[in-house]
Amino acid sequence: MSSELRRQWAVRGLSAGLGVYRLFAERVAERPDACAVVEDDEVLTYAELDARVRATAVGLSALGVRPGEVVATALPNGVAACVAELAIAAAGAVALPFLVEKSAQEGRGVLRKARAVVLLTMPESVPAHAALGIFRHVLGALPQGDPSAFHPAEVRPDGPARILVADGQRLVFCSHNALTRGRGAYMARLAPEGDELRVLFLLPLASPFGGNGIAVTIARHGGSLLLSRCGSARGLVERHRPTHLVASREMFRELLAVGADLAAVRVITPGSAQVDAPAAANCDAVLDGYGTGLPLPRKALIPLEAAETARP
Repeated sequence: MSSELRRQWAVRGLSAGLGVYRLFAERVAERPDACAVVEDDEVLTYAELDARVRATAVGLSALGVRPGEVVATALPNGVAACVAELAIAAAGAVALPFLVEKSAQEGRGVLRKARAVVLLTMPESVPAHAALGIFRHVLGALPQGDPSAFHPAEVRPDGPARILVADGQRLVFCSHNALTRGRGAYMARLAPEGDELRVLFLLPLASPFGGNGIAVTIARHGGSLLLSRCGSARGLVERHRPTHLVASREMFRELLAVGADLAAVRVITPGSAQVDAPAAANCDAVLDGYGTGLPLPRKALIPLEAAETARP
């Protein structure tokens, strides 16, 4: 894609023109006390999330992480994963989310190919990853620094923000604009009018679809990202009334089986297998594949071919 085409998109308003963290900072200024992320019973406002992001970004810089370098994460869905990815963006680095279920040896080729300099992971995973000899630092906790010393790095909006791992080994670089505008526009067309976006995200944030979580739901739209590590997804539905559920078909059916009320929820189920009609009747709409930007009739089944329409 040419730089001239990107420039034209910016002029026409098709690109946000801001890095992920700068966009997030705008949301913080607009609604500091609004709910940003929920992990089971823990709730962080935008201001509270930003304080943690700033401290971690300073900690990354103290480790020698420089703009453009790759920082890998192997973290389960939760507050730490959100803080880590936003802090990496704030430091001007490139995030490489890595599925926590994969072993160090399974991910060795990808991590080496990406030239990741730091890995943020769970404490129990540190020895195996450190033994690979790839990273300058392998940490079992997010690095911390003085938030008052924070200064966000300058980034190019069309520069890399996140690396997706496709087909197990192929690296796909996503720019800040691709996340906040391309995927952001897709979610904007699915958001309820006049209502706050509340997304219950049950797929791994480290998956290729995970960019719709942190960068899109939080940074682009200022919504609430609902996450669960202890299987209390039904409780999140009851307490926070999500507008959208991002889950596999199996997760969707399991929630219905335990009596979760999804009648007003739009369900996004990546993949090509059909959701059965009885299950679809228990939600507002099923967006099959990556959803659609078109108006949706109630109880609609949207095929994969009607997928995402805007991809700057």
